[in-house]
This record gives sequence, C-alpha cells and structure tokens, in this order.
Amino acid sequence: MNVLEGEAFFEGLDEFICSTDCDLIKPEAQIGDFVTSRLSCNRTTAQCRLVEFLSQREQELESIEHAIRNLPKKERDSRVLQALGRIRNDKTAALGEQNCWALGDVIIALSVPDDVFIYTIDHHFEVICQALGKKLFVEGR
Repeated sequence: MNVLEGEAFFEGLDEFICSTDCDLIKPEAQIGDFVTSRLSCNRTTAQCRLVEFLSQREQELESIEHAIRNLPKKERDSRVLQALGRIRNDKTAALGEQNCWALGDVIIALSVPDDVFIYTIDHHFEVICQALGKKLFVEGR
C-alpha cells in the first residue's frame, strides 16, 4: 500500500501536484506499522528532485526566510527558519526527513501554481504565502 492509498483527503481530486517527485508518494513507499517501523526518508538514499526544485527557487526561499525572521519571536516557526538556514548554501541539506519535513509547508507553497488558492488551517502558511505573493483561502473572508 502506498502513502496515498486510503487517504480520504485525496478523494475526488482530479490532479495531484508533486513537483519534487517525492519518494514517499511512490507506490513502492513503505508506510510501516508505526510500532516496529514508520514512514521515513533517508537523506543518503533519497531519489527525489527536491534539490533541483529548491535550487530553482532561491529568491523565493530568501523571501520566505526574511518574512519569517521578521515575525515577532514568539510567532516564528524556528524549525522552518533553522532548516532554511541549513539549506541556504547547500540545497542537498534539504534531503531526508529532518530538514525536508520541517520545510514541508514551504515546499507545498512553492509547488502551488500562482493562480491557485491554498486552502489550509495551518497558520504557518499565512507568512509563507504573503512572502511568495500566493493566495490563501480563508473560510469566512
């Protein structure tokens, strides 16, 4: 069973964008049983296109890092900020779950086409979308 099978979130979707060709959404990805094993990504064996994807978005990454850094300290996502710092000069540092997963919201926002709204309840997307000039759909607005 791959990661997307059985996920109700994906029901009814006509298209799914995966700009990085993430290893964890491929049919052969092993989810694990969460007791003896779990879903994971190893930096040394990752076969995705994340490095290429992030390398092509240097300016956007700088904008996001700047926007997060300028938030009041208690509002900053320090995990994302640290990961952005780690990959600034070496995009290969993004590989593997430690940095890639910390950058998950950033990667999603960068992947979304400019003319599409991002629908989420995750408040971290507010600063990311603002930095990228992306549209965020907020219920009730």
